[in-house]
Amino acid sequence: MDPAPADRPPPLAARLVAGGAIAGLALLAVAVVLPGRGWPYNHDALSAFERTEWFRRAFLAGDLFPTWSPFCFNGHGTPGPFFYHRLFYTVSGALAAAGLSSLRAVTVAVVLFLAVGGLGMERLGRALGWPLAVRLAAAALLILAPYTYTDWLVRAALAELAAGMLVPWLFVHALRVMRGERAGVALGTVWALLFYAHVVLWLYATIFVALAFAWALVAQRAARRRAPWRSPVGSSLLWTALVLAATAGVYAVAIRRLGPAFDLDRLRVYQPAELFQIPKRYLSVFNFRWGEQWQGLSVEIGRAPLLGLLALAPFAAGARGRLSRPALLLLGGGALVCFALQLELAAPFYRRVPLVDVIQFPWRLLAFMAPAAVALFCELAAAVAHGPARGPRVVAGVVVAAAVGWQVLFAARAQHIRYGWHRAEEIARALDALDGPWAGGEFLARGVAPVPPRAPFVALDGCALRGSSPARDLAQPFHFTRLALEVDAGPGCTIHFSQFATPFVGVEGVPPEAVRRSPHGTLDVVLGPGRHRLAFARRGVLAALWATRDRGR
Repeated sequence: MDPAPADRPPPLAARLVAGGAIAGLALLAVAVVLPGRGWPYNHDALSAFERTEWFRRAFLAGDLFPTWSPFCFNGHGTPGPFFYHRLFYTVSGALAAAGLSSLRAVTVAVVLFLAVGGLGMERLGRALGWPLAVRLAAAALLILAPYTYTDWLVRAALAELAAGMLVPWLFVHALRVMRGERAGVALGTVWALLFYAHVVLWLYATIFVALAFAWALVAQRAARRRAPWRSPVGSSLLWTALVLAATAGVYAVAIRRLGPAFDLDRLRVYQPAELFQIPKRYLSVFNFRWGEQWQGLSVEIGRAPLLGLLALAPFAAGARGRLSRPALLLLGGGALVCFALQLELAAPFYRRVPLVDVIQFPWRLLAFMAPAAVALFCELAAAVAHGPARGPRVVAGVVVAAAVGWQVLFAARAQHIRYGWHRAEEIARALDALDGPWAGGEFLARGVAPVPPRAPFVALDGCALRGSSPARDLAQPFHFTRLALEVDAGPGCTIHFSQFATPFVGVEGVPPEAVRRSPHGTLDVVLGPGRHRLAFARRGVLAALWATRDRGR
């Protein structure tokens, strides 16, 4: 029988201790970048700061849900804010818009998301009845985990980091469903946040959501005699689907409908069936030298929790009655499925099942496996610690302390950087131009190659400008929502707008036949004689979808 959940809110003192300790852990985890001198070399170079700058400029221009940035690709624009995973950069962009530099904003956003992950582990531990010390150990083991460092320090995959820090909250609410609680709104909300954090991990989170509902359907036999929507599991399933559809449904449809206008398949050279790692690399550091290299990466799940599980395994029989069976299925079963997807036997799955190859690298599933391994270790440690015999309790305490100590030493080694840095001055210069990240050209407008040379933001060929709103230097790109122009066309003229002709940018006030796609793939507006008022408008999601429909794409 599953132990009763110990999920009562802790006393205020305990909450303050837990919150303060987790905040301290998050700061410790990124101590190397806190001084603000720059950012260590990484796989994504300066992309994190450039994406942050996209959002900063958009927010300052009053565009609170940007879909297009007029910079990048030699100033011809990018749909990166729409297609790229946006949750992390919404946070870092808001921090930058509030006055922080993009470097500082990224650093603070990393700290915040690490704290979210740590708080999620603490909340999961509270739901499972772990002592405060074990809950804090779980937070430390996730915040300082090897794959956490792989994400933010080595790869600079900050969108994936944000999603990974939401995973413990997914576990919390999936576990509530398994226990018969009506948790659909909370589960749907976390799953939707995962969608905006990293759409690939959102897709694979289905593994854990499916396990949760499968258990609930089997365990809640009595509920099956009622109308499905009146049972806890039916209600949770309905509300999970409704919340997800309401918050992410239109966006998901838009990705599918608007994607063909861009070269989103540029990175399909990374096929998961061809990128499996040697299995033993998941169990040890293998040949990656933390602090000495940034090329390559480690796919270690985490030796501390795995060795801790082995050390406590001899005591598992005595603790069996105190272990949560739903948690064992959710965490252990889900982690095993994810590990199976790292092996050669999964190659047919990636080759034959639609959409699943978007993961590119199978080891992205470490975002689920690492927190699951930590939670399983802490669940066993807590069960042993709750036992009547003093000896096993002491052993559990020593093992947990040793695991945390090991992870702290690992974090210190990983942050002892002996390779190069992108200096703060270099980052600032890159943000002035904001001509990246190109990400292999995946967001380039389809049919445009090579990338056209720079051109004035707005160039008038035979037109006389009578006014513009906003009144700006039209030669230089700026973030726009709507740029209105009044021109005298004389006997006729052409306005060249440097932005790529895509569903995200429209022209208002002229007949459709006046709008042309230039040989460079940008927008031209051909006007007849007389005075004209027109506007270039950045379209939101619904307007872009409507434009795609109108054009028959």
